[in-house]
Amino acid sequence: MIRDAAPEPLARLADRTPIVYGALGAVFHLEWLAAEDEARLDEVNEMVWGWIGPALAHVSLSCAERPEPVRRAHLDYIATHATHLGVAPVPGGGPDDQKISAHLVRLGRDEMSVVCSGARDPFEASPYSYRFWAEISDLPEGSGALHLPTHAVLHLTVPETWPLADFHARICAIAAKLRLRWGAAGYTFSDCEAQNSQAPAAAIYAHARRYWGYDVAEYVRLTEAFYRRIRTVNWLTWLGPSMLDEFGARGGLGASRLSTQAPSGDGVVIQAGSAPERGDVNRRQVPPAYREVDALVRPLRAASGADLPFFAPWDERSIERWLRRFEVASGP
Repeated sequence: MIRDAAPEPLARLADRTPIVYGALGAVFHLEWLAAEDEARLDEVNEMVWGWIGPALAHVSLSCAERPEPVRRAHLDYIATHATHLGVAPVPGGGPDDQKISAHLVRLGRDEMSVVCSGARDPFEASPYSYRFWAEISDLPEGSGALHLPTHAVLHLTVPETWPLADFHARICAIAAKLRLRWGAAGYTFSDCEAQNSQAPAAAIYAHARRYWGYDVAEYVRLTEAFYRRIRTVNWLTWLGPSMLDEFGARGGLGASRLSTQAPSGDGVVIQAGSAPERGDVNRRQVPPAYREVDALVRPLRAASGADLPFFAPWDERSIERWLRRFEVASGP
């Protein structure tokens, strides 16, 4: 089902290099990684490879100097990362020794990334992508420092022209395999990881502030902030069991007229209408189903731009207005 013809990018450099595509995609924020996640992630990798593997061309790894042709084996870096987060006890050492040991292990495990792209040139964007990003948080007090607390994200994109029913079925099957904190799928962006971030970020900034249905998919160095709070709703919005528990403590999730809810793994998926919507605030088109879903999850949806390092030209004010965009009817 892979299509050879690439859609027109949203942005190019002066030399015509494509740097940002609109895409259908999903961003999954996972619960803290544990050894049990290796099998789950390996199953997901197999599903993704069977879906878009033929369209992927190269991979960039945080442990490699330069991009290289992608192979299925590269995805093993994703699955096995979950088993490389333990810290061996320090023989005869006390708590301080154990924390020092954990910090040393953290240096070699933090900010781990796998970025697979469909672009034949690694310095071009592609609508086909599969990404993994993991960050290690500060060690919690009393943890014993035997396991590194790691937040991770899986991010997948395909062209906007991908058959919607197939996208829905595949992405829901993937979500059901994961230990999710939360996730969102629908319209989003796929940019070029190897490019200077300034030009792609400026293009995404301009597009996202007009078309509210697109998720900016910012999570690098933000995984802890967006573990505690949902970044955005989309056509499909997942809530894992621990987040459902938090809603339960607040009186429950509730329901809305324009959305449906269905079980997904150990959590729930909320669907905002029959198809994803782009919206267009210049034409006063704000997807009403998205607004209803946003109202449902608002108690646990991020609302402040403080200390959220989106790439420039985003600043604290524009980040906050984007996070809260479905609370108001006028443009940001």
